[in-house]
Amino acid sequence: MNRKQYAIAVSFSISLLAVALVPLSGQQGSSYDPWLDYNDDGILDIHDLQALAYLYGTSGEPLDAKAALAYDSGWLNITSAVGQSIQTTHNLNIADWNNPNLIVDVTGKTTVDGELLRLGAGGWNRIYGGTEGEGASSLIQTSYGAYVVAGYTKSYGAGLDDFWLIGTDETGEMLWNMTYGGYEIDRGQSVVETSDGGYAVAGYTESFGSGSRDFWLIGTDSTGNELWNQTYGGLYNDVATSLIQPADAIYAIAGYTESYGAGGYDFWLIKTNGEGIALWNKTYGGTDNDYLASLIQTSDAGYALAGSTQSFNAGDDYDFWLVKTDADGNELWNQTYGGLGSDEYAFSVVETSDGGYAMVGIHGGNILLVKTDGGGNMQWQREHSEGGHAEAHSLVETSDGGYATAGWTDSLGYPCSWLAKTDSEGNMMWSHTYGHYPFTYDSGVYSLIQTEDERYVMAGYILQLPLVADLWLIKTGVDDAHARFHTSGLTWTDSTPNTLIFYRGESDVFWNYLRVRIWRVRETP
Repeated sequence: MNRKQYAIAVSFSISLLAVALVPLSGQQGSSYDPWLDYNDDGILDIHDLQALAYLYGTSGEPLDAKAALAYDSGWLNITSAVGQSIQTTHNLNIADWNNPNLIVDVTGKTTVDGELLRLGAGGWNRIYGGTEGEGASSLIQTSYGAYVVAGYTKSYGAGLDDFWLIGTDETGEMLWNMTYGGYEIDRGQSVVETSDGGYAVAGYTESFGSGSRDFWLIGTDSTGNELWNQTYGGLYNDVATSLIQPADAIYAIAGYTESYGAGGYDFWLIKTNGEGIALWNKTYGGTDNDYLASLIQTSDAGYALAGSTQSFNAGDDYDFWLVKTDADGNELWNQTYGGLGSDEYAFSVVETSDGGYAMVGIHGGNILLVKTDGGGNMQWQREHSEGGHAEAHSLVETSDGGYATAGWTDSLGYPCSWLAKTDSEGNMMWSHTYGHYPFTYDSGVYSLIQTEDERYVMAGYILQLPLVADLWLIKTGVDDAHARFHTSGLTWTDSTPNTLIFYRGESDVFWNYLRVRIWRVRETP
């Protein structure tokens, strides 16, 4: 089995669904010891067995020495149960499903002889990479429901880092991938689907162009074959961070420039034709450093540019900065937000359904979410602490009028990917982490979308043994700590002392076979 084939261990309680994705190979052998101090608290106890369940998951058998298999449903054929509830009866008279001495293990298959499903409550993850290191910066869902991811690769291509563009199906299985670059560092930062069915990806190049780093824009066909490319820049560092297609055969690229503008780094916006030929460009900034992170087209056909300013701060070194322009890039207004006592960096902006704007970024080690009206006047700001250092790099307005944001947090003692949901006023509703120690050492998310089925898909990186970063694509299952019905996948919806009840989505095509096992932990050694 190769490194991209994964099984899933699902450790349930009535209020929490914890999903861990682990490789099936290389995890068992004569040296296997189920009582290592996996959570590193100096005590061998039940919590180490729970950590073990994350690591060894559905293989189950090594748990025999320290946990008794109390119930095994065997493989149940639920092919005809699409859009229905499925009840498993175990007769164990379990009064408290929050009991830490229970491990509930749920697996599935699509065919009798198929591999164990990599799906958890309708979600999945995919890892792509080689031996050197990869990561994702941008993610889109295509017009036909699949996904395209842009980032960088060290393992493939021509040089140190190359643009990496990956096309997948609707379940994240890779259909094609392409690299673009020269001998130096070239990194893809933003991707769009074009009106002709192809893609355009923007970032920066050290291999080509005029200066140390230049904006680089590449146009491709529907499977990533390069059709054209253009560089933009001067003698110094010019880095593209965001790309949109505001109209047919038109692109707008934004980032920051050291070659042009008023001083230091300035916001830089370029409009091109359909083959990347520049039509006009504008800079925005002062004499210090101003870094653009996010560009959107607004409902009036203009643009909103968000990032961080040192030139126009409110007393701190850096503040959020939002610039609004007309369709020709002429500045209409700008606003700064911050002054909270330390630096504030904005990483993502959206135009909201009420005609205003929302931005997310960081203040110190906390998440900062700012909401404005259509003129950029702040309506509210919310600061959220995860108990450690956290960063939010991507923001979406959700279908219920709230917001979802994703990034990473080290609140568990190590960096892991993080997704949070707020209401329409920015009040935290829930948050989840993904990529847990000891199997995952580091992970983070840089791009987030909400899909038509009201799930979330995230792209970023994951660091696992042998301590090489890979590009990571995740689709979530249940979108909060309580099970809900969804159109695809399997959801644990209820339980009684003697039963577990699941719901199979009305359009699900994966969970044709189901197996439920319940383990009781033996005495702690």
